Amino acid sequence: MTLISRELLAVLLAKVAITIIAIFISGWVVGANGALAAAVGGLISIANVLYYTFRVLRTTTQDTDTVYIRGLMRTQLSKYAFSTVFLFIALGLFKLAVVPLIGTFVVTQIAYFFVLATRD
Repeated sequence: MTLISRELLAVLLAKVAITIIAIFISGWVVGANGALAAAVGGLISIANVLYYTFRVLRTTTQDTDTVYIRGLMRTQLSKYAFSTVFLFIALGLFKLAVVPLIGTFVVTQIAYFFVLATRD
């Protein structure tokens, strides 16, 4: 397992753990709608890291630096578009609770910094 795949696996596991904790807290405080909203917010973030992992691990070492950076930029842009669309769908179409949904999404996005700041 390469260094980058270990880092992304650690980020994914942190996001899953944070999502599970948020589901229980939101379910306890807000109820079933809050637990569902927290689950959806966490799943959107988890889907983002899975998509990012797929795109990053798919690149080859034969790519030039410019091609690699452009690929990362496109991946980041598409992640933002993906997140925006699915957050609007969750809030607009399904009428889920706003605070648990956005709160879980934001905290799981910060998991990158939680994990990567503790690495050597």
